[in-house]
Amino acid sequence: MFQAIGRHVSLPARAGIAALFNPRFTASTLRVMGAKRRTLSPLFRNPVTPTSVRGNDRILPNLSPELLMSELRGIAGPASEIEVLSHDSGLQRPDLGLFETLSDVLKESDPDGIPVPMLIPGVTDDRLFARLGIQNYGFLPMLLPETFDFAATIHGSK
Repeated sequence: MFQAIGRHVSLPARAGIAALFNPRFTASTLRVMGAKRRTLSPLFRNPVTPTSVRGNDRILPNLSPELLMSELRGIAGPASEIEVLSHDSGLQRPDLGLFETLSDVLKESDPDGIPVPMLIPGVTDDRLFARLGIQNYGFLPMLLPETFDFAATIHGSK
């Protein structure tokens, strides 16, 4: 169609049409066309409209997938279709019976220090051990320098 139109327009317009059909010049030619770019651009590109987005989320303990979906609908809009494919609620009431013992071990090993528990945002196998009746605290006492960025080393990122 453009070739047929090209036979009936001025030489500069014909050169512009030829440039549109050369992939090396299409983008730059469309840029200089100003407002006409909006009309012509879809004719030289494969248009894509996203219809689905997939993602992974980790729901905080004691929160429900319904709460997460409500938050996401608040962002994506009420017409969005959101589906939870799997959810492991984990333990509803973890056994903290050894927590004081672990605290005492920390205080004994570093009486002048201030033990700071740290939750790592991720997934562990603790929930799998819990199903077998094994309480896991993820306890790993470490004496780290204040300047050490522990979170940056997760998954070997540093």
